[in-house]
Amino acid sequence: MKRMPGPTARLARHVALLLSLGISAGPMAAQPKLEITSPKDGEIVFSGKPLIVKVVASPPLAFRAVGLWTGNGLPHAADLTRPPYEFTIRMPPDIASRSYTLSAAGVTFGVGGAFSETISIVVERPDSPLQLEAQPSTLGFDYVGDDGRLRLYGKFSDGSKVDLTYSSKTTYSSDTPAVASVDDQGTVKAVGPGTARITIRNAGKAVVVPATVPPPVSIWPGSLSLHPSQTRQFDARVAIPTGKPVTWSVTWSLNPALGTIDKTGLYTAPSSIDKVRRVTVTATSVDDTTKSASVQVTLLP
Repeated sequence: MKRMPGPTARLARHVALLLSLGISAGPMAAQPKLEITSPKDGEIVFSGKPLIVKVVASPPLAFRAVGLWTGNGLPHAADLTRPPYEFTIRMPPDIASRSYTLSAAGVTFGVGGAFSETISIVVERPDSPLQLEAQPSTLGFDYVGDDGRLRLYGKFSDGSKVDLTYSSKTTYSSDTPAVASVDDQGTVKAVGPGTARITIRNAGKAVVVPATVPPPVSIWPGSLSLHPSQTRQFDARVAIPTGKPVTWSVTWSLNPALGTIDKTGLYTAPSSIDKVRRVTVTATSVDDTTKSASVQVTLLP
């Protein structure tokens, strides 16, 4: 919690001492005790509006200072030195819509202190966004097994831009889970080569994020035709995780062995072609020989 003059600074020092002694954030076995009675655990509260947090002390006059433990992104509320312990948290309109935790901490007139049970509150906007924006707007994965995170922002009528990534109203779905899957926190995982569309919805609006997963090995250009003695440079891209240093290199092969191809991927057609022939050019990963890609070359007389 923030360090401020007076009771807040003393409370912070006492709370730090309790934590250093291994006292967990829950009710102590002996008196005195603290309990948050409002809001209730799991209650939805609105951003842009004051949040009143009520704490009951037992016995009522046992504490010389009581404060809220709001170290997870919620604004601070001033500590109180006497009951009733009713705290006002000024909730900004652009605070992220998500779940937050709250607990109360108190310092007694003796040496000790107490923590309340920790509760969760769900902060949401009272109105719906005018527009949704996903970041990034597209996902390009490096390899199968790679993953990425999406964030969702909403633009509201008061000009606020609010992080809605973990809002209880936000849902994520993939139209092709075999290519890219997504969980309810916006983590997208590359499952297989191809393209997919990740749809994010909130309060009746939606935004789509295209996702692309490359094959383990790919070759450029694609299938083509050549005449006698013509050449073409092929390039290969390797996209595999190996858990060890990767060379990203390939070996080249021909089937059948018509013409030649060097280690750089430069193919030369035979000097003489009597009829239409087809040759398969294959690039095989040096790091993982089970991964390869092929294109076809048509040889014309």
